Amino acid sequence: MFFDRKAWLEYRNDSGERIPAFGIVRITGVVVPEPGRVLLTVAKPDAYGCQLQCAVNGPVPIDADRYGLCARGPFVAALYDTGDGTPAVGQKWGPRSGGWKLRKNTGGFSVVGVTKSSAGLVLVQPAPMRSLVGKTNNAHAKGGTGDVSIYAGTLGSESDTGADLTGVFNRFADLASGKWVRCVWNEQSSDWELAAGECS
Repeated sequence: MFFDRKAWLEYRNDSGERIPAFGIVRITGVVVPEPGRVLLTVAKPDAYGCQLQCAVNGPVPIDADRYGLCARGPFVAALYDTGDGTPAVGQKWGPRSGGWKLRKNTGGFSVVGVTKSSAGLVLVQPAPMRSLVGKTNNAHAKGGTGDVSIYAGTLGSESDTGADLTGVFNRFADLASGKWVRCVWNEQSSDWELAAGECS
């Protein structure tokens, strides 16, 4: 079967909750329960989108403190939030803090196609989230950090997702509250920073 040809990785569920079949998990580290057996440890997503730290649980729900299998790709079936509509080929969907499902206008995975809409399953491939647009929530001084409201949607008509990035670093000019900004993921520090900002 196509499903069985993936590179499955064994993990321990450290989330304190039951992980649903095909749910998105956040990789938190590794554990060695016995010599020669290295497992991933996973928890529930805790941020908007993901870069390389997310994987997808296999077809079996996994209880807390139990062991399961997860995969990242090259293609993998994953749960999506049907309340966000039907994923379209090429769209970027990803996890949000506190949820096991992929959400629209959120980076992390690229849609290949819906496999079973009645079960909320979509075939995806990894597409790390490295950039987004938003607006400053408050004055954002050069050399400091600030919060950014994340905007997404049709280019030029983006709307507030209701999610924020906190502690976004600004190495450029001072920015007032409510200004458009582009945030990028800094691979070296594993954090968000401003790449551009709307002139005052």
